[in-house]
Amino acid sequence: MNSYQPVALYNTLTRKVEAIKTYEPGKVRMYSCGPTVYNVAHIGNLRTFLFQDLLKRVLSASGFSVLHCMNITDVEDKIIRDSQVGLAPTANNSDRLMKMREFTDHFTRIFFQDLEALRILPANFYPKATDHIPEMVAMINELIQKNLAYLREGSVYFRVKDFKSYGQLSRIDLGDSTSEIDDRDEYDREHVRDFVLWKAAKPAEPYWDSPWGPGRPGWHIECSAMGRKVLGEHIDLHSGGIDLIFPHHENEIAQSEGCLGHPWVTHWTHGEFLLVQNEKMSKSLGNFYSLKDLVDQGIDPIHFRFMIQSNHYRKLFNFSFEGLRASKASIERIRNFRRRMEEPTSEGIASWEGPLGPLDRLNHARNEFWAALRDDLNTPEALAALYTMVSDLNALDDRVPFSFLEKQHIILFLNEANQIFEAWPTVLAESDQEIEALVKERIQAKKNKDWKRADEIRNQIQSLGITLEDTRDGQSKWFRR
Repeated sequence: MNSYQPVALYNTLTRKVEAIKTYEPGKVRMYSCGPTVYNVAHIGNLRTFLFQDLLKRVLSASGFSVLHCMNITDVEDKIIRDSQVGLAPTANNSDRLMKMREFTDHFTRIFFQDLEALRILPANFYPKATDHIPEMVAMINELIQKNLAYLREGSVYFRVKDFKSYGQLSRIDLGDSTSEIDDRDEYDREHVRDFVLWKAAKPAEPYWDSPWGPGRPGWHIECSAMGRKVLGEHIDLHSGGIDLIFPHHENEIAQSEGCLGHPWVTHWTHGEFLLVQNEKMSKSLGNFYSLKDLVDQGIDPIHFRFMIQSNHYRKLFNFSFEGLRASKASIERIRNFRRRMEEPTSEGIASWEGPLGPLDRLNHARNEFWAALRDDLNTPEALAALYTMVSDLNALDDRVPFSFLEKQHIILFLNEANQIFEAWPTVLAESDQEIEALVKERIQAKKNKDWKRADEIRNQIQSLGITLEDTRDGQSKWFRR
């Protein structure tokens, strides 16, 4: 019997929500298009990586083993343009390549810092494009031998008209002559949709040697070669932003299946755009944000993480600072509930007898929570089940205190949910520990009848946005406002 639960996900290839099918039972080979490291990632990019993290966590929690590859694109037009600033036209190629690597390594480090701050699970592999040039050259050679690629003045192009299923992902029509390429010197092609596999080097550009002369790989061939090298000839799940459906992912399919002669990816999944103040992000509009920009304004990265993951990955999402405040309030509501469940239970309290007790409500919420997540990552419905449970159990605990066993079952579910959202830690955060220490100091001050010190501590705690409630037994409860 299978030890994993089915997970359904929208498949861009079929335009249906369907169960993820794997080449090996229980094992998901997942490829994600990673960053192009010519600048820091903006929050729209980060929405895509948070969607992929959510997907991985739901798959793992459902019993799947996930083998994840995310590429690092460290050679393309903007990288070459920006990395070569300051180099003399006479600089040798070795210096140019070194300057480009130093440039991309800087932004790669920042990218990994962002992932860590957002608690995004690391991939198993992060192949860099420039480390896999031989695999790309070999793949281009395969396509030439199969008459699916041709040469033009040191560059190599893919011949789309001879790949009969071109357009299967994007539903693009070859009769539509609109080209995605703006460079006039790249119009010498057999068909306007033909795309570059290898670009001949221009003067003062870094390059690699190839059978067709000095140059560099095209963007699309990078993912095909690295995905094939790392994950093999059958990939179960390929993810990215919706903007990559065409031309990038369409071209990945063409060149990969052109080489392999069989379907390459079973399930294609894409996350929607993020807007800022109902506009596309733009530095000229002043609505362009990196994670550092948010942190510099005092925003906790986890509040951003939760805000993004609280909304469905296939819905257009409008970022706002009001939304961040709502995200913070939602997190604190669950954290406060967790603290309540962690409070010591008075001796002699028995578990609930009969229906509609805390465990019945808990099991109902747990079933709804996981059913929603396994149905196209429906986080709004999953969180609605969690919020309803919190409200019901808070009200119930006010009337009939829960037993130790009941509280432990509730905490276990909160731990399960936190494995997905990483927003209400299973142990007290450092800031929580500081508040706990202040609360204990205040309790001791009251026992010592040091009322002045007790009032000072209360004011200090309240200045941190904390509400204190003193109990009859001389203890104190605290909640974030």
